[in-house]
Parts: sequence; structure tokens; C-alpha cells
Amino acid sequence: MAVKKKKLFISYAHKDGIYLDRLVEQLQAAAIDSIELWDDKKIRIGQEWEKEIEKALNDSFASILMISAKFLNSKYISSNEVPKLLQKYNEKGMQIFPIIVRSCPWEEHQWLNKFQFHKPFTPLASLNIAKQEEKLSDFAREVKRCLRSNDKP
Repeated sequence: MAVKKKKLFISYAHKDGIYLDRLVEQLQAAAIDSIELWDDKKIRIGQEWEKEIEKALNDSFASILMISAKFLNSKYISSNEVPKLLQKYNEKGMQIFPIIVRSCPWEEHQWLNKFQFHKPFTPLASLNIAKQEEKLSDFAREVKRCLRSNDKP
């Protein structure tokens, strides 16, 4: 019988999809074997997308937030995803890993201020491709370390 993998929910704005693809690639390269990465690209044709997102949010034990102005301005993210993730953080200790994708006033969002960001705080979009890959690779390693150190036997 196959072991069910723990789910890591990735929240992002669709306009930042190019960074999502690069992030997923780096997370996979970091060999986070016991984790299923989940983003809305996993929703198949004919499925009810809101139900699939809700299920993924409920099933997830950790989350990556890809922060940009598009992310912060998304009504769906701010009304549906963020409240559920914060509830799981407060009630069940969900791990939340934010990364800045594009320059934006993220500091103005009190709920976001409490989380440690990956350093340096340089947004991905302001870096050349090689530096973006380096930052995403470092981020993936850091996420893996955090997930491993918080694994319960």
C-alpha cells in the first residue's frame, strides 16, 4: 500500500505563474520526497476548482505564499485562502513560508508581518535569471530543512 504524502499548498497569483514553475522545479530538485506539492495547476478538467482548492487547503500541513501586489490584491486569495491558512497556522501549527516574488508593500499587511521571510528580502522579479534560480534553490533548501526539523516521528 502506498504511503500518503503530506501536502504542501502553494498560494500564488496567476500572473506570477512563471515563478511558480521555477519554484516547483527547485522544490522537486531538493528531493522533498515525503511531500506532495500542490498548486491549482493540479486541478483537472471537469473538476470543481473551488472544491479542489478547499480540499487541498484542508489536507495541507504547510504552505508557501508567493507574495506580490497581484497576490495581495487577489480577492480570492485574501477572502478564501489566507483566512484558512491563518486558521490552520493558529489552530494546528501549519508552517507558512513566504517568499517575495515582486516588489510590493507587504509590510503593510499585519497578518503577513509576523512571518519570517526568506533572506535577503530581494524580490525575485528584480533579479536576473541566474540569481532567481540561486534564490529559489536556497529557498527550497531552507523549506526542506524546516520541514525536516519539524517532522514528528
